Amino acid sequence: MNKPIKALVLYVLGVFAIGVFTAYPVSLLLPLLGATGAEFHSVLTRVLKLLAVLGLVPVLVYLGVNDRAHWGFGTTRNRFVRQVIVGLIIGALSMGVVAGALLLLGVRVDHTAVTFTFLEVVWLTVRISIAALIIGVLEEAWIRGALYSALDKALTAAGAVLVTAALFSIVHFLKGDASMDPSEPGWLSGVSVLASTLTELVRVENADSALALFIGGVFLALARYKTGSVAVCIGIHAGWVIVIKLTKAGTRLDHDAEWAWLAGNYDGFIGYLGAAWLLVLVIAYYWRYVRTTQSTGQV
Repeated sequence: MNKPIKALVLYVLGVFAIGVFTAYPVSLLLPLLGATGAEFHSVLTRVLKLLAVLGLVPVLVYLGVNDRAHWGFGTTRNRFVRQVIVGLIIGALSMGVVAGALLLLGVRVDHTAVTFTFLEVVWLTVRISIAALIIGVLEEAWIRGALYSALDKALTAAGAVLVTAALFSIVHFLKGDASMDPSEPGWLSGVSVLASTLTELVRVENADSALALFIGGVFLALARYKTGSVAVCIGIHAGWVIVIKLTKAGTRLDHDAEWAWLAGNYDGFIGYLGAAWLLVLVIAYYWRYVRTTQSTGQV
């Protein structure tokens, strides 16, 4: 095992080992700081993600890749913004295809119990868009930025693509048992929730969503490989979140629909249909931009 791989293994073990036992004291501290109502599994998720980002810094320093470029921000401001906008368009259009298909097939139907005024729709769109961009920046800087660079150093570009894609899928299931009593956490609650998370991940019912998220992660990693930046990834990721959140806000899943199995068990949206469509995009993107050309830093 070479030194870069050893560093990454220690990083992963350290994040989980520290995170599962740190979440409990953090959950006790939050109410004292005025943050009430947070369920333990949510606290654990945030603690693990924070440790995952902070823990990468010494790893990247050790590997000699701790700079703006390796975090995915090694381009000019104007170019970065332009790429984010391009990514937003790609993300919204690509996930819009899935949303449209689910509506046409009657898998998702109008939520008659929910009505919005025009101003409410505008405000909802603004709030979701801001949240989606924040999520995009944080997760892409971590997964497709720093972690991708570390994996590329330790393995290969292909290894970095596949591992970050797997991680992208896994973190979406890092919710554990959301029904656990938040008033009764203990020092071993982090271990229990993490075990529940792994159980959810391997459930057959979640295979469709896990597969779709993995393929989506491959698509984002290929964009990172081709452009050398996380800008496009941020835009695509945010575009996906915006379309999914807006669609779910105004529609509901019809479990009795003939094609309901196409929607994911994870969120009632990302399932086999999304996986198939994203696979088409991955193949097309790889064939058009990755296979035939070297990374040039251009979209």
